[in-house]
Amino acid sequence: LPQSGSHYVGIDERKTIQLLMDHLTEQNCRNIVFFTFISEGFVLERVRELVADLRARDLQVNQQWIYGYSCAKDRLDSGICAQSAKRVNRKTGLSLHSHIQAYIRRMRYFGFPDAVIFSTDRQAVLFMQAAAAAGIRIPEDVAVAGIDDSQIAYDVSEQELCARLTTIRQNFREIGRSAVRLLNVVCRNPDSSREMLIDPLLIVRASTLKQSSGCFVPADINFRSEITAWLEDHYADEHILQQLTERFELNKAYFLIKCKKLFGVNFIRLLNDVRIRKSLYYLGHTDQNITEIYTAAGYNSYQNFNREFKKRLGKPPYRYKKLSGVRRIAY
Repeated sequence: LPQSGSHYVGIDERKTIQLLMDHLTEQNCRNIVFFTFISEGFVLERVRELVADLRARDLQVNQQWIYGYSCAKDRLDSGICAQSAKRVNRKTGLSLHSHIQAYIRRMRYFGFPDAVIFSTDRQAVLFMQAAAAAGIRIPEDVAVAGIDDSQIAYDVSEQELCARLTTIRQNFREIGRSAVRLLNVVCRNPDSSREMLIDPLLIVRASTLKQSSGCFVPADINFRSEITAWLEDHYADEHILQQLTERFELNKAYFLIKCKKLFGVNFIRLLNDVRIRKSLYYLGHTDQNITEIYTAAGYNSYQNFNREFKKRLGKPPYRYKKLSGVRRIAY
């Protein structure tokens, strides 16, 4: 990044973020977030510009979704929000794959953002691969954009039939030519300080085209929002599936198929995600014992609760409660 007394040639990061934000907001995206795994100066500039752009548009800046950057400390932090990721080893920390898996788990618990901007195309492509394996649809569930316009994004999309990636193209030839021109200037005047910013080019592809993907069908939006709201209010009910089928006047089989289509996961997985998220709140913010917590979350046995909890968090609930700092009552 350009500093006082330095010379810099590169893409205009402010225009890069502005182009992406203009496009995503045109696609009715409001909860737009950022993911990075690498601690480089150009990434810091990108995420700073994104945060500034979000605030300028009166859109929410939510730390839980800005992955890899600390808003409070204004610095890159590849470990932020990744406490649930599996550690590869003590020296290298977390792999990119582990970070992406952790990010997908957060989406399961907190709900999908409208769009994610990745700091590079490679990160975006790996996310789309992992999302497809997890039943997350691009762009219906979440729109994805990268930066670089690298060949890997095109190749993977073609080979694996993923949505082709919306990205920012950097004119490397022009950057190289500008660097040579700047070098000539510096040779003639070594004491000068100058920067040359190259305009980026937005390449729009299927990974962000929500308007044309069919995911904004009003009936589907209403159905999905009502299901989400009902689960938030009635997650502990024993006969919640029967209640929902009666509410929508649908037979059970069709209701389950429709849920799988709109949410990308089956209804039981969806319900368990909500119940575990609620139990996390009880574990971290109350003095209830484990029996009271799993009952309040809608489970009829500790075995079922423990199995679903460990599947998502990698540890049993009593260990999570102990780590949360809340006094644990015997159960």
